Amino acid sequence: MVIGESYNKHHSHLYGYHINTTPNQIQYLHDGNLVKFNDVVTPWDITSFAFKCFMTTWGVGDKGEWCDYPLITAIMRKAGIRYPSLPINLLQHPIKVLSAICLAVSS
Repeated sequence: MVIGESYNKHHSHLYGYHINTTPNQIQYLHDGNLVKFNDVVTPWDITSFAFKCFMTTWGVGDKGEWCDYPLITAIMRKAGIRYPSLPINLLQHPIKVLSAICLAVSS
């Protein structure tokens, strides 16, 4: 799972922008390695609040706090779904993050 929280689809060829700005995404889509969402609604317009909703099973209006509910990554792990775990220091180096993801997905 790769989250592009600051991604702007209005400048993406994948979503109809006239300049081919996302050739890798187009290729991933054609290869069946990318899911293109066309109708997504967020419960919040603040990223940190939205993450609490889609990275846990908690929802707006549920009892308790978001941190009282299982994380999606824990559910994925229990289901046997493998995903890369990236060290926090990689977040300072976007190219290293992308390389680590590619290596993890290809292995």
